[in-house]
Amino acid sequence: MDTVALPELKSSERQKYEHVWSGKEYRTANRGERRHHPMRGHLRTVGAKRIVSFGMGTGRLETILSDEFEFLGVDIASNCRDSDCPIPLVVAGLWEDLDIGTFDAVICTDVLEHIPEKLLPKVIDNLGVIAPHGYITIGLSEEKLKFKDLPLHMTIHDAEWWDERIPFAEVTTSLGGVGVARY
Repeated sequence: MDTVALPELKSSERQKYEHVWSGKEYRTANRGERRHHPMRGHLRTVGAKRIVSFGMGTGRLETILSDEFEFLGVDIASNCRDSDCPIPLVVAGLWEDLDIGTFDAVICTDVLEHIPEKLLPKVIDNLGVIAPHGYITIGLSEEKLKFKDLPLHMTIHDAEWWDERIPFAEVTTSLGGVGVARY
């Protein structure tokens, strides 16, 4: 990708998601927090204490898990966190060179499908470098919510496609039709 296109893409993605997060429908949708039980179990199994949340969003999931784990969130939208969320947030694109250190684990719930396909290799690389363990969920179908009639899910593929691109974890399909990777 040329150097001119990346800043423009980052700016347009930030504007899109700051607009989306300002709307009640997207903010109140039930997201990753419904997966806190299996995620907690996996994080315990791998001995994680310090966790980075890629595409944190509202921070509800991280707040639920913060009784046991320490979190740092990363998201492109500065207005994504709920007002009562105590989790610190780094505002950045997940494909950027992130200077946030390393963690015991990374969580990334319902995020990768929102990333433009040409930026996925860098995001996946960041996931693998920042933490040796993780719990990733990936939407495998179109998002019902739209932004100015444009889809929010930019990269829609089946679990096998995702499995080929995430070399450090096996991606399988869960009962709810979501891709899941634990490593």
